[in-house]
Amino acid sequence: MKKLLHFSAPSWCVPCQKTQPIVDSFISNNQDIEYKYVDVDKDPQLSSEYQVLGVPTFIFYRDGKQVNRHIGVITENQLNSFFN
Repeated sequence: MKKLLHFSAPSWCVPCQKTQPIVDSFISNNQDIEYKYVDVDKDPQLSSEYQVLGVPTFIFYRDGKQVNRHIGVITENQLNSFFN
């Protein structure tokens, strides 16, 4: 099973705002990936648990194990590469 955790702060983070349409497109084209979106301002506890120090942060899992982490703007090609 593939899973993507996406930590963001859409109310003030411009890179987060620019990245969201890219992530939306990726998820709609990869419906086999479990996707969880976390607004760091609304859920600071979860952000702390995952040691999120910057946004946007993407944490990639395969079969329950973290396989990668990316901080910052991301392209759809990069998203694909983390799961392929």
